[in-house]
Amino acid sequence: PAHRAESTQEWLERQDVGFIPTSDWPPDSPDLNPLEDIWGYMDTQISMLQLTTRRELVANVQRIWEELPLERIQAAISSFRGRCQKVVESGGQYSRH
Repeated sequence: PAHRAESTQEWLERQDVGFIPTSDWPPDSPDLNPLEDIWGYMDTQISMLQLTTRRELVANVQRIWEELPLERIQAAISSFRGRCQKVVESGGQYSRH
């Protein structure tokens, strides 16, 4: 992935944005994935509908995605540092923020 590319990591380091180097990333930790909050939101929105066809499902998933509030996306991204801290505090164990 582009965000793991050496050139991207070097650029982020030069920018001094406080980005966590890939060497410190856990190998696979869905509890750190900011998209999990987005998927949960979308799942809640879909579950409130009474859909009967695959076409309705696809159309509504697309609609909900396109109408996703920017604030929700920003909050999910902003939560990343806190998620990382909770995993560190738990000794690398799963942490449901």
